[in-house]
Amino acid sequence: MHFNIYVNRQLGQQLSEYAGHQGITRNKLIHEVLERYVQETRSIWPSVILQFKGVPDFPAFELSRPELLPSREDPLA
Repeated sequence: MHFNIYVNRQLGQQLSEYAGHQGITRNKLIHEVLERYVQETRSIWPSVILQFKGVPDFPAFELSRPELLPSREDPLA
């Protein structure tokens, strides 16, 4: 897919210089930055999940599984 973006002269110059120092083209640099941005934003939980406080009168999970008591032995010993 091809598309055009427009940046001011100063940003364009900075992109060219940085890409040159990295030994890649400006297009490759922009592609890598956009790809990283998209991947990172996919891993962010939606605000509705982050703001969820739970259901106040719902019993704790541990109470429904009494057979899963914590081990008395130190697993790292």
